[in-house]
Amino acid sequence: MKKIIETENLVKIYDQGASRVFANNEITLSIEEGEFVAILGSSGSGKTTFLNLVGGIEKPTSGKILINGQDISVIKESKFTRFRAKNIGYVFQNYQLIGELNVEDNIHIISDINNWAIDHEYEQAVIDLLGIRDLLAVRPDQLSGGQQQRVAIARALVGKPAIVLADEPTGNLDKKRSEEIVAYLRQSNREYGQTFLIVTHDPMVAAQCSRQITLEDGKIVGDNRI
Repeated sequence: MKKIIETENLVKIYDQGASRVFANNEITLSIEEGEFVAILGSSGSGKTTFLNLVGGIEKPTSGKILINGQDISVIKESKFTRFRAKNIGYVFQNYQLIGELNVEDNIHIISDINNWAIDHEYEQAVIDLLGIRDLLAVRPDQLSGGQQQRVAIARALVGKPAIVLADEPTGNLDKKRSEEIVAYLRQSNREYGQTFLIVTHDPMVAAQCSRQITLEDGKIVGDNRI
């Protein structure tokens, strides 16, 4: 299988006054195209930092990150935003919806910025599964946390990115909706060959993943294929 994500001796250090915190510490791994991976670990273990590094949201202190064989650290900033939008969909834990736009415009924002065509049949399937059709004209401040979460998931999926990074995608959803969302993500993974990295504390979500990578103190302490 083709390696779609590779990290080599990945380190991220945060300076906190006189001390230095290794959020990620010498992480070397590869993710193959089409894998459905859970990133596990206790709070503060470095899970979200790892996702942000792979997504190019944060820069590593040292080490390499390769997406489809390309070292993202050497891509010029002017071109990287477009590269990331084309290759990576991101479900943020705090949603990061744009308050001035309604739900429909939030879902389309990345495609609109890059002037990309949308597969409308696929988009409608995403909207229906996430149960947000009646919310398309509503602005984010009128939505519950769970509704905002579903909109954020839709935004990440509609462009059919090769990689989807999801930080606690079921964190604000009830059990039934969580199971539906994970089933849909799995279906999208199988039908479109998308690669998923999912940070989660939810045992149900982890159990649906074909690989479980566990971090503690910024290091990989477990890497199991199921």
